[in-house]
Amino acid sequence: MVRISPSLLLLAAAAAPHVQAASPSELLSMLPEAGRAIGRGVLKNVLRLDDEKVERIMKNEPAQPEPHPYALDLKDDNWETVIRTGTYNPLAAPLEKDTVWIINVYGPDTVSRQASEAFEAVALHNSSEGGGDLPKHFRFARLNYNTETVLPTRWWMWKPPMLVIATDNLRTLRFFSPNQVPPFHVPTSNLIAAREFWDTLQPWNSPMAPGGALESTLVKVADAWAWYHQTISKIPSFVLLALSGVLANLVIGFFHKSDTSGNKAQEALAAAQAKLAKEKAEAEAKAAAEKKKDEEALKEVKGADSVEDSGEESLTTGVRRGKPRAAKRK
Repeated sequence: MVRISPSLLLLAAAAAPHVQAASPSELLSMLPEAGRAIGRGVLKNVLRLDDEKVERIMKNEPAQPEPHPYALDLKDDNWETVIRTGTYNPLAAPLEKDTVWIINVYGPDTVSRQASEAFEAVALHNSSEGGGDLPKHFRFARLNYNTETVLPTRWWMWKPPMLVIATDNLRTLRFFSPNQVPPFHVPTSNLIAAREFWDTLQPWNSPMAPGGALESTLVKVADAWAWYHQTISKIPSFVLLALSGVLANLVIGFFHKSDTSGNKAQEALAAAQAKLAKEKAEAEAKAAAEKKKDEEALKEVKGADSVEDSGEESLTTGVRRGKPRAAKRK
């Protein structure tokens, strides 16, 4: 049975004012703000956190970067359009086949911020659109590792930041980590401009790479993971908090049940051991009693034999003594 914890009761009480009579559309529009209000209430009243910690936790959401004039943002629902057309418009004309995409995959860490600053400076000052000396077919794009799922999964990428140079419509990929290219403006611009250098490097070549034996499997995994991510992101935070509380109760109940079963097993084992010890003690006592009884019987038999031997000796002595007396009477 699921036990309702006090925190869940407080959560339900906090949610009550937000779910009063309202139309479905109004209720849906209220969910995000209600989730934030309930989240603050739970953090403050249930977990007893101060206002500063509450605000810090509530603001811990992925910050979206400012729009860049020459670098497009790749998302799960638009990356194919962006790579094909160089715009967010799916009806735009396709790009040339020799287009080179320079993609910055970033996260929330400090190194990612440094790499993003260097990348955006190159896109702003060195791109042909920004009046720089890079070829016109060099395009720039950004990919948020934390919020997007499809491309990081299809590229089997586990840690940002990463600078990706992609050609052949993303079929040929070369990855450069901060250990290979320092996350600063000059090293980044020098690498991008030196096509005669990076074009000679071996591109990603593995069963999961584009054209590999496992590419189709990885595509399915990426799509499934993206669907899961999008579904979870639509659920209000206070609902996830309530579900996590219910799940915690179930897990705790399961472990308590396991502990009880373990205690019962230990008690049964102890009882069995006690029974065996008792039976062994009774058997030893019985064997000792039988041994004592046999010893007493043996003593009795020896005593009887001793008495019989004494009688025979006395009789023999008397006979020997009587013969001389009979002779004197004659």
